[in-house]
Amino acid sequence: FPSHAPDGRTALKTIGRSDMGSYFRLNKVGACAFEGCTGLTEVNISAAEIGESAFYNCTNLATVNLYLKDNESYGTQKLGNLCFANTAVTSQYIPSSLTSYGYGAFAMCSNLKTFSVSPSNQYFSAYGIQGNLALYSKGTTFLTLYQHPNAPVELYRNQYLYIKYINPYAFAGVEYSITIPSGVTSIGSYAFYRTKCYTLLIPNSVTSFATTTFAYMKVNRLIFNKTDIPSSLTGSSTFNGVTNTSGGTSIRLSVPSACTNKYRTTSPWSPTFT
Repeated sequence: FPSHAPDGRTALKTIGRSDMGSYFRLNKVGACAFEGCTGLTEVNISAAEIGESAFYNCTNLATVNLYLKDNESYGTQKLGNLCFANTAVTSQYIPSSLTSYGYGAFAMCSNLKTFSVSPSNQYFSAYGIQGNLALYSKGTTFLTLYQHPNAPVELYRNQYLYIKYINPYAFAGVEYSITIPSGVTSIGSYAFYRTKCYTLLIPNSVTSFATTTFAYMKVNRLIFNKTDIPSSLTGSSTFNGVTNTSGGTSIRLSVPSACTNKYRTTSPWSPTFT
């Protein structure tokens, strides 16, 4: 399917059938191919690649099958950034065929309750944490997805000590408090996009931030345990779209006491927080 394939954004209901064989495998679904198809409720597809934002904002899409019935190894190999973001998917299975998971591929899927990975997949693992869902790059230190929180987000060090990198859009759409554990060193762009955090704690161990790490999040209190302000967080886009959870501008900032004045006098920190 090419980019921006369909003209009828609401008429299309289903793509493929779950009983189709591997002979129906596609080469690629183009970027934004079905973006905004609000009538779409089910996708059964096997493709070498599903492009960026291919099904983004398909708000009634509840079922996604990434492989075909007779051979899971011929399933989808690559998911583009945000390809199924902001859909109504309730459960998701990652087949053994998947080798690349784009940033935020299933971000902001608020109905997502279960997320599992084939035991034969060599690249990814999924874990339940306090009833929540987390997807990791197997054998590495990357957290790719954290979704559907039922409790405050705490990635406990005694269980997940190896997490060092938070990928872009990893917490997008999460609605609860978030504690990033000591040991994490890098947080990617839009990691907290459209989150609704009562409290967000960032440890001193984080040394690398994207210029848009905090953009478009809602937070009541940011605990930022850094004595120095990272240079990447001093630009005009650092706190774009940031509000409190009610949409207001009163946001509390907690920093080490020795550097309170530094944050109070440095833009864009000083006008953003109280």
